[in-house]
Amino acid sequence: MNYGQFTPEKIYWSSPEVVQLTGVPAHTLRYWEEVIPCLQIPKGRAKKRMYRKQDIDFILALKAELETRGKAETISFIGKKTASKLKEKTQSALDSSKVVTPETRKPNLQALQNLRSELLDAISRLNNSKKKT
Repeated sequence: MNYGQFTPEKIYWSSPEVVQLTGVPAHTLRYWEEVIPCLQIPKGRAKKRMYRKQDIDFILALKAELETRGKAETISFIGKKTASKLKEKTQSALDSSKVVTPETRKPNLQALQNLRSELLDAISRLNNSKKKT
């Protein structure tokens, strides 16, 4: 996806940035927020919307889906279908890559024991050096 001047390293985008990036008017974004349950945009302390990368991806996918389907179906129905497609796409990407998660990662007990003994040694050396001074 081409984010233009808005780099993907950014965590949050403002409403004007998202309007410029997606080409979807701000009033349409707010309407979609009301009728599509999975499009819930968090707001910061200043009560301004803070769009994340996944929100922008969803908006672009929804826009593309609306352009292909037209007005034959309701926006909330298309929004739900788009959300499920994106969820499947994300899940398949996770399944295909070797992502290590806390559930799949097995702790290396020996490495943890070695680290613990090194930390205890460091603590005892620090305590001994304090006693000498």
